[in-house]
Amino acid sequence: MDAGTYDLVASKAGFLNTTKAGMTIAANQTLTGVNFKLFRPSFFQGTVTQKGTGTPIAGALVEAIKGGVTVASTLTAGDGSYSLQVTKGLYTLRASKTGFKTKSKLDQTIGDGATKTVNIALPLP
Repeated sequence: MDAGTYDLVASKAGFLNTTKAGMTIAANQTLTGVNFKLFRPSFFQGTVTQKGTGTPIAGALVEAIKGGVTVASTLTAGDGSYSLQVTKGLYTLRASKTGFKTKSKLDQTIGDGATKTVNIALPLP
């Protein structure tokens, strides 16, 4: 292999790819001790509705936030449903839409390869 800087990718069917970016390799070097941890995809799913009426809200932004960083986001479908692919961990789910107050669901834990339903009701201002 030529000397240079490479991104190493580990993959396996049924798991999310993991990348180690910026690995520098010298000419004819054998790189050892590079460990990867692969996770199965996990999903938050649910419906965003209007608080009090239960009316589904289409086009609401739903975000999965981990450690203060948005790691996944989507807009709800016409029936208010959403699905976010994440890895296991602790998240805040936040839903927002113009004309409604933003609502956050704190401390949402999800396991590796799990699906968790979290419905969110947005109040009017």
